[in-house]
Amino acid sequence: MPQLPVPEKLNKEKGVEILRVWAEEGNLAIVTNTKVNSDPAFFGIALADLLNHLSFICAQKSGKSQEESRKEIMEVFYKECGPQ
Repeated sequence: MPQLPVPEKLNKEKGVEILRVWAEEGNLAIVTNTKVNSDPAFFGIALADLLNHLSFICAQKSGKSQEESRKEIMEVFYKECGPQ
């Protein structure tokens, strides 16, 4: 499968890839760039943006609302994160 393109609105000279996520038969593999911003707030914003993108995709494919898809993603997210 080909790589996803770099977003057009991004300056390719200044932009930095933060992570890559692969899926194979229900398993995930993640590689992160350790040279990027280490501020937890930065990653919180990135996770929120990713949640919006993924809930949109789920809604489009399932016929559910984006809000319902977002809620389901968050339920599994909190379950996977464990007790706080």
